[in-house]
Amino acid sequence: MVNALQHTAASFAIHIDSRTDITPFTRIFCNTPLPVYFVNQRHATSWGSFEMVAASLSGMEFILETIPQTTRIILLSGDDYPIKKPQFIYHYLKNNEQAIYISHFELPHKKWDRGGCIRFPNFERINAVMKIYCGSQWWSFPAPVARFILQLVQEQPAFVNYFKTVVIPDESFFQTLLLNSDEIFITGHIVNHNLKLIKWDKPYLHPRTFHPRHFNLIKRSKALFARKFNTEHVSETTDLIDAHILNAPRHLPQSAPHKQYAPQPPNQVILFLTNKNDAATLKAYQEIQSNTLHKTVLLYHQSTPDIPENIQQETPFAFSDAILSRLNYTPISPQLLPGSIHFPVLQYYLANPGYQYYWLVEDDVRYGDTWDNFFRFFIQRKQAADFMASHITTYRQEPGWHWWPTLQHTNADNIPLANRLKSFNPIFRISGRALAFLHQALQAGWQGHHEVLLPSLLHKAGFEINDFGGNGAFVPAGCSNRFYAASYHTAAGKTLSSMRFRPCIETEEMTKPLLYHPVKTRSGASATKSNCIIAAVGSNSLHRNWINNNPAYDLHLIVYDDSYQQHTGDTAFLHASKGYKFQLIHEYLTQNKELLNRYRYFYMPDDDILISPAEIEKLFSYMEQYTLAIAQPAIARLHWSYQHTVKQANSRLRYTNFVEIMQPCFSAEALQRVLPTFIQSRTGWGIDFRWAALLDSPRTTMAIIDDIHSIHTRAVQTSNHDELNQYLEMHGLSRDIYVSESLHS
Repeated sequence: MVNALQHTAASFAIHIDSRTDITPFTRIFCNTPLPVYFVNQRHATSWGSFEMVAASLSGMEFILETIPQTTRIILLSGDDYPIKKPQFIYHYLKNNEQAIYISHFELPHKKWDRGGCIRFPNFERINAVMKIYCGSQWWSFPAPVARFILQLVQEQPAFVNYFKTVVIPDESFFQTLLLNSDEIFITGHIVNHNLKLIKWDKPYLHPRTFHPRHFNLIKRSKALFARKFNTEHVSETTDLIDAHILNAPRHLPQSAPHKQYAPQPPNQVILFLTNKNDAATLKAYQEIQSNTLHKTVLLYHQSTPDIPENIQQETPFAFSDAILSRLNYTPISPQLLPGSIHFPVLQYYLANPGYQYYWLVEDDVRYGDTWDNFFRFFIQRKQAADFMASHITTYRQEPGWHWWPTLQHTNADNIPLANRLKSFNPIFRISGRALAFLHQALQAGWQGHHEVLLPSLLHKAGFEINDFGGNGAFVPAGCSNRFYAASYHTAAGKTLSSMRFRPCIETEEMTKPLLYHPVKTRSGASATKSNCIIAAVGSNSLHRNWINNNPAYDLHLIVYDDSYQQHTGDTAFLHASKGYKFQLIHEYLTQNKELLNRYRYFYMPDDDILISPAEIEKLFSYMEQYTLAIAQPAIARLHWSYQHTVKQANSRLRYTNFVEIMQPCFSAEALQRVLPTFIQSRTGWGIDFRWAALLDSPRTTMAIIDDIHSIHTRAVQTSNHDELNQYLEMHGLSRDIYVSESLHS
């Protein structure tokens, strides 16, 4: 039936009885581009039970949330079949777009047992207050009517509860609800017809099953659909309809569900995503390419006009940030990272739609065995999930994750937070049918970070989702901790996962046949600049004043409040964590230890410091020229904590024993010495008095640089003096501050 109804404007939402295994049904459609969805809230739809109504309501809600472009919903069953061409059905309903098709009659009804009144408890009393209407369970509603029904169901629980006591409520629930409404857009558009050819023979217990001898009756009918047909095997009657009415052969195979699984091995492609062209990255790509029989493609993020020659030799599928506007999707930021790596995957799918599955492997993922063993596992197990990734969790499990709010739709109601899922996607597999659905959903207005958008939309649409490791709720049998460890103890005594965001994984950690991420090689490091800024920032941060279009230093931001999304386009080095400045920087550097070896100087301003990129470059230059270990720009005479930090006229720099926590700049060597102090005070107050004692020659390696101009834009906080005094007393430190020498301009 789905195949016979194919049309560019048609989508299909299928409800499978909750007592039935859904896998054979998903496999039937897993290798087709048809927009077929499976309703995720399933019911045990026993004949005559309220679950029949509940399934219809769940289907309505699912369609309006998941396929928001829907203008009309038609209720069909597996025993139905179209008897008009899809194009005719489309134009017929388009020309009657406000019509509410539902057959109805009042009770008593001569063809129902005892008039049908026996179905309704307290019929006389209820009918006097609310007229009871009955009819066929089949209907076709415009989307606004479906929304009205769902709203009324929420507002009138007594109505719903009564119909839970009714016998065969699916033949009266919607009729009674709509025909008792006084809404003009309802009352003026109800059509007493369900669009179906249905014949009842005495004793009127079941509708007729059509046979080839009924074909002329079917052909003469003005209905759009007919029922019932024999669904146990291919019906000769529907073959006649295909050949002489629809003129369309069946394209979907009709054999047993287990035969619908793709040939071995399945038709899949492996996409290796990178923006690098160094030897280590290409070696990682070639290891996958040479260790699997599947097609492997270098998905290259191009940032320069010309593709490097060594990349060209790999025949890449290249793309640039222009992809963010080209596909008619809505990105969450003006850059691919973070959050939009599904864009190039979808672009590749649109150009190459013939694969059953698409793997995405980021360039910092490694596998501790041969890649062939990894991919072969899912072939041998016939894992037919539409989406497989790592660390699939619910909102309730990790409510503090900052990307949850990015999942939204421009017009439709959003998926409630409690119903959202997140996944960790450095490596994942997605089916072609899931990508077809996502393409449609994104063009219809859905947007979000890929790690919430992919699992949430697909799960909501009824696609099968699996976690290929760990120990969560989405891990199928045989995959518990199979391809990544949810947690394990390292030699340093830490409990970590082999698939994680940070810290980076060193070679000596990769001792087991697991997936590992992130594996960073020195030659493949993304940062190439020798200096950096690391700052804890919030919604009112001034950090955009610190950078220009081509800064000579890297900017690392740690967002300490809920403003993460407003900073996503500011830097590629963006992190989120709650806490105080120096505790956050300590955590960040501990998780990213390679940064201590990558950069020469580290500037750590408060987010209310106003300073220009030219002044910051001058700061790094002074650090190197005068071999400074710790220094800071002088502060304009506005808001300051210590008198000696105020800018002095005719001075280039002044050597001192004290640089304050407001905006210190460290050499890499000095930073490693003082880093432990970052967590010795909750707010950081007091730790700056200890730094001089940790250096070898503080009299010539610490300075206030007057030749650099900066402004502290907010009044100085004075509430932490108790913590300052306690820290000084605990470490036996003096408040004495001196300036030992000045270098004049």
